[in-house]
Amino acid sequence: MDKSFLNSAEYLGYCLIAIIFFVISQSSMDMWDGVVFSYASETGNHEGAQISLLSFGWYLQYFLYKGLFWLEHSTGISFFELATLIAFLSTAFLGREIFLFSNKVLRLEYYYSVYALYFFAAFPIWQIFFSSIHSIFIICIFFCFLGVRLVFTSQSIFIKSFGFMIIALSFQLNSLLVLGPCLGYAYQVAGDNLKTNFWLPNKKTISIFLLAVAIYLVLKVIFPSSATSSDGYNSIINPFSSTENFLIILGAIKSFASFFTILLTPILVFFLINLFLTKNYLNDFIASIKKNYLILLTISILLVASIFSYIMVGKASVLSFDTAADWGMRHSIVLAAIFPIFLALIFRTVSLADQPSKLGHVFLSLTLCISLSFLTVGIASKINRMQFQDDLIMLLKKEEVKPGIVYFMFSDLSELPDPQMREYERNYTFYKAYEHKIDSLIFFVSDKSTQIQDKNLTNDELAMINDRAENINYQLVQLYQPSLETPPCKSLIAIKISNFKGISNIIRNSMGIGSGAIELELQSTRCS
Repeated sequence: MDKSFLNSAEYLGYCLIAIIFFVISQSSMDMWDGVVFSYASETGNHEGAQISLLSFGWYLQYFLYKGLFWLEHSTGISFFELATLIAFLSTAFLGREIFLFSNKVLRLEYYYSVYALYFFAAFPIWQIFFSSIHSIFIICIFFCFLGVRLVFTSQSIFIKSFGFMIIALSFQLNSLLVLGPCLGYAYQVAGDNLKTNFWLPNKKTISIFLLAVAIYLVLKVIFPSSATSSDGYNSIINPFSSTENFLIILGAIKSFASFFTILLTPILVFFLINLFLTKNYLNDFIASIKKNYLILLTISILLVASIFSYIMVGKASVLSFDTAADWGMRHSIVLAAIFPIFLALIFRTVSLADQPSKLGHVFLSLTLCISLSFLTVGIASKINRMQFQDDLIMLLKKEEVKPGIVYFMFSDLSELPDPQMREYERNYTFYKAYEHKIDSLIFFVSDKSTQIQDKNLTNDELAMINDRAENINYQLVQLYQPSLETPPCKSLIAIKISNFKGISNIIRNSMGIGSGAIELELQSTRCS
């Protein structure tokens, strides 16, 4: 087959990644935790961003964002656009690393390695990059893959040292503390031609493991972050300490299992077709497993390593259309680097051929389509939520809302589009609406809520305003800067939304042909 065609097949994977991130880059504003950093870049006050990052031990991300703030000032390109660009480049380069790992390390044939790249490009989690906060995740994973490859393949001491350095940096994403050494082990096994010394880690593998241990001790034991020390953020759960903890761990495993049950279904069907239609298929299949058991065991180890850290702190992602928009999908970002390779390898094992048959291509394409359908719903959900936010900002510009506390009264809170807006996102909406003035705490409540029965400021509400006024750190993180020169007010806004829920509305709204609409009315304002 023409080699140029083979190369173009690989490039299609990178083009898909580019298309996805181009769509994300068109977002009108940052989302979720990212609004704290977009706000910092837009106002020039970086203290809130610093507090958010350093309190959770995100040191690499802090220096990265300092650089992005400088670039924004120097180039005029927005912080969100710069963060999205970096995320795109890291994802594309990681895609290349996944192709190389599949083709050169695991020795998958070209076609199957290309499909590993395709599965990676279509993995249903990239909608998380509508929030700039996640850029560091993909950077770290790319550093991990690149660093391990340099350590095991380069003959230069300088390049090997550079490899160890970026591996150390990648451990800023703590889940890579497990995957990094296992990835090194996979390179070792491949270097031994998948035959010898499988159970004995070599010096390079041991070095990566010791590096992971050292980083863990420094960042988690000797110098833990303030958040880790105060509230046990991402603390390891002992499943045997209580029934509750055991169920938490079991629930996390069950959640991750959804990726396997859904994305492996076409492979299972393909296997059954071959089983019933091909003579001696079962015997050949068993022989293939025996022949390649080491490589299958290696990828299984990597799969476990990619989710182990998340399971042990009780966090996981669920693959479903209902959760496609949820930010919890970020917990499967390490899985996104390994699962595509696993899918390609399983297809290779089931196919029993150096390249897929016509029927094999059909089922490979079906798997891609299933994955893309979840990704599409996730991206469309973010765009749908963004449309809701843009429409709300436009309507707010027409209203005069006094500083203090603002309640948006919904007849049915379930009509709010997903993902749900956090407090600082609601405050950021007011920041966008009122010419960069943030002087109100925004809440979404039911029209039957007790908070709004008394239209005057209650003692609890006054205490909330005063407490936050005194705590500058809290102000900057929550994007709330109370006005102390004027009396605080309490405003009630009746709001009615329609056609922002349901997959059909989400898809239509994201394409600009939907009927999502908002009506609001300022019902009362009382100032103390």
